[in-house]
Amino acid sequence: NVEQPLEFTEEELKNMLDLTVNAVVKYEREFKKMNPMGEAHDPELNGLKEGFKTPHHALKNLPENPQSFEAQLDLIFKELQPYSQLPGHPHFAAYVAGAGNPLSNIAELIARTLNPFSGHYMMAPGLVALENEVIKWFLDLFNYHPEKANGFLTTGSSYATLSAIMMARQKKISGHDYSHVTAYINSDGHHCVAKAWAMLGFKKENLKMIKLKNHAMDVESLNAQILADKKAGLKPLMVIATLGSTKTGSVDDLSSILKVTKEHDLWLHTDGAYGALFMLTEKGKNLFKDISESDSLAFDPHKALQLPYGTGCLIVKDTRDMLFNYHADDSYMPPVTDGIYDYSDITPELSREYRGLRVWLPLKVLGVGPFKLNLEEKLKLSDWLFAELSNNDKLLVHKNPDLSIVTFSHAKGDESTRKLLHQLNGSKEIFLSSCMIDNKLAIRFCLLGHKLHFEQLEKVVKLINAWG
Repeated sequence: NVEQPLEFTEEELKNMLDLTVNAVVKYEREFKKMNPMGEAHDPELNGLKEGFKTPHHALKNLPENPQSFEAQLDLIFKELQPYSQLPGHPHFAAYVAGAGNPLSNIAELIARTLNPFSGHYMMAPGLVALENEVIKWFLDLFNYHPEKANGFLTTGSSYATLSAIMMARQKKISGHDYSHVTAYINSDGHHCVAKAWAMLGFKKENLKMIKLKNHAMDVESLNAQILADKKAGLKPLMVIATLGSTKTGSVDDLSSILKVTKEHDLWLHTDGAYGALFMLTEKGKNLFKDISESDSLAFDPHKALQLPYGTGCLIVKDTRDMLFNYHADDSYMPPVTDGIYDYSDITPELSREYRGLRVWLPLKVLGVGPFKLNLEEKLKLSDWLFAELSNNDKLLVHKNPDLSIVTFSHAKGDESTRKLLHQLNGSKEIFLSSCMIDNKLAIRFCLLGHKLHFEQLEKVVKLINAWG
């Protein structure tokens, strides 16, 4: 007799689900009272407390004996969770992070229960159709041609960017000598691009960092660098435009960059991890009016759409560019369905998690309205915050926000900025982070989570004015 079989009785399953529901509901009920930094964070160090060690003692051996399910829930919720930072907390504005939502959590339970193999349409056609529908929604949002373009959900924009660079390489580069191939990104571009570039075998120094003009890519410098590289015998491959930098939220000038990429026949990849989904707002539609001209677009619904982490997306203008040329014996694989591109053929994955339901269910149940409203609210809050901080002559506000990130420094310099950040985070009224802008330490407000509203920011501005 097996004491703990993998097949549970109906009563055992219901008991575990009931215990889990109770723990989740209690967590949600107490969420607003928790420390947004987590109990492991030291506001003075702006990092983990000195000498911090997790209270869980990890064992090297697989557990031989069964242990209480309820005890494991207690370990997770009572002993370990309190040390975590809380993206989505009403006082959390440290990083570009969404809050998640209960409908996506329910969708995850359903998806993991059904556990479809979604790499091939024919193996779960009904459920894959829901994920395909999500992609169609995004193609329509960003004005990509529905008959030519395609896309897929990823773990995030790091994976999406890696895939996009692979596609650009396959289309534009012949042979396997990449030593002379170059790409271009602004100097505030996200580090995931440099990581993907190196992972794919390109020279690190051939990813050219273009200087900034008003915190966005200087397009004249971009064109000059491309011309200089061509003259030096290098092979320009692509430009990566940043649609909302993580430092200042600045948006590169797409229309000007497009003129350059078309003139030099380069692939244009747009990094919209944080910013692209502001396309749901009127301001975003204006900022990103040329986005459908880009060859590929990476963005993260787990940020601006308040979905669970692990929900990114890549859209590509021409589906044919997504089909990788490989030669292998795949005769054991299921047959291809006419008119359908299997995710296994347009992504690096064969076995893959079923990501679509956690996007599809909240949008179907709530409609897109609440998601639009949250982003419109964050844009207005950012404009208000910029104006309020600009009125304080003890502060230096770095840029009128393009989107929903506001950065500022103390006029007296880095030490006063560091002290102010410590005071703010120590108050537990807000959790903020820092970065370097123009060689000055800067404090960042990243406004995105749907639980952060005007009342909270008003309190924080009063603290800043009192301490500044």
